[in-house]
Amino acid sequence: MTTDMTRLAERGPAYGTEAGLLVHHLSGALDAGEAGRLAVAQLVETLPHRRVATFSADALIDYRSRRPLVEMNEWVISSSRDPLIALDVVEDLEGASVLVLHGPEPDMRWREFVSVVADIARACGVTMTAGLMGMPAMIPHTRPTFVHRTATDPELIPAQPSQPGYMTLSASMDLYLQSYLGHCGLRAVGLVAGVPYYLSEGEYPASGVALVEHLSSLAGLSLPVGDLEAHASVLRARVDAAVAASDEVGEIVATLEERYDEDGGIGSRREVGPGVMPTGESIAQSLQTFLEQVESRREGENRGRRDAKSSRRGRRRYPPRASLRRSHRRED
Repeated sequence: MTTDMTRLAERGPAYGTEAGLLVHHLSGALDAGEAGRLAVAQLVETLPHRRVATFSADALIDYRSRRPLVEMNEWVISSSRDPLIALDVVEDLEGASVLVLHGPEPDMRWREFVSVVADIARACGVTMTAGLMGMPAMIPHTRPTFVHRTATDPELIPAQPSQPGYMTLSASMDLYLQSYLGHCGLRAVGLVAGVPYYLSEGEYPASGVALVEHLSSLAGLSLPVGDLEAHASVLRARVDAAVAASDEVGEIVATLEERYDEDGGIGSRREVGPGVMPTGESIAQSLQTFLEQVESRREGENRGRRDAKSSRRGRRRYPPRASLRRSHRRED
């Protein structure tokens, strides 16, 4: 199936650049620990990149479900940003070109979208594609992150645990795109990183690191992970402190470690899937409470510094009648 590209996308200056690999992650569906988003952001934000194509938000996005962002300061609206689905070409540390598709999932016209992506991939000489995502798993944060592979061709599946039973899944765009590209004759794989289920709701950068490293090995690329590794180290220290502060949480993590080690580490069948231990809510709630307390103290310290600075300037301050909670979620 070939679709008129101009109805959905605008060519960028790098359209047609030769690249053997297309990497994709489109946010909006299953992505535990935001693993896929973090990995793709690492590539686009740390490597030289040029625009291959920009997809039409008006044609693909329901603005009521993914609203544009408006920036305002001192009651002055300075700018607005529409949701952006883009295809960029990045260069790894040795100059190899890789296409990276990123942004939010389209809300509509999925078949047209995947057809256009396939046409662009062919025009750029792509032979392999890799979708990136995370999934919640029964593993502790103190052990290595596993990465499993999916594919449309059994020959692309390496030695790894058998799937625990037949599954019928509601498709994310990445799974749908992988299926379409695979049946178009490309070597389409998906890389799935395990994320400790009790940390799956927020960012878990260690899973992003694992995806980038696995992608590097799979495609023979040289991709940087330094920023993500630093982020992972900071989070690990905070979680370790929360675990040490609670005997109950410590026991749960120790149980997960024992199961992980008994099963031989990465690749165990008991690691796979979003299983929940009977006391899983306890560890998740304890960790969340601890992290919220840390964030609250940080905001209090920042507020105190702002108040002191304002007082020195002699400004008159009024107590707020209501508080506005600001989201710090990074948009694609």
